Amino acid sequence: MNDQPSYSKHQATIVALVTHLALTKWKSRTPSRMANSLGLEDQEVRLVLEKFKDLFRKSKRHDPNNNEPYYTLQAKYAIRSYQDPGFQETQEIASQPLDMKDTDIILQHIKDAVDREHKSKHQDSANRTNLKTAWIGAAAIIVAAVIVALIAYISTLP
Repeated sequence: MNDQPSYSKHQATIVALVTHLALTKWKSRTPSRMANSLGLEDQEVRLVLEKFKDLFRKSKRHDPNNNEPYYTLQAKYAIRSYQDPGFQETQEIASQPLDMKDTDIILQHIKDAVDREHKSKHQDSANRTNLKTAWIGAAAIIVAAVIVALIAYISTLP
């Protein structure tokens, strides 16, 4: 069974979270705050944040009020770690939005992943159709061979 998360199934939530985290004034946010801010289902937000680790970084730090972990974009975290090597995640502090070029790269990655999933789904369907056709063809050949053998046998009878 494929345990890979589906970009196409969660595309709307992924795009909403990416754009929110890219453009928010906060360096990181909790799932419930993001769900509330964006008007999204809390469970869907949590699932997307947990499953798409290539996009979202889970902090070791938790909100002291509700014990929820903080999340940010992997790219935003990498940039701030690069810009400030001594950075410590000790409090929720303001941050600059992610550059639009970087945001566009992330959104393009999401679009490409959705396209790959659609192509893969169509290819799987085509492969199943081709396999069925091959089996039907093989069965037809066997039936034809049996009929030819029976005709040959019957023609040798007195």
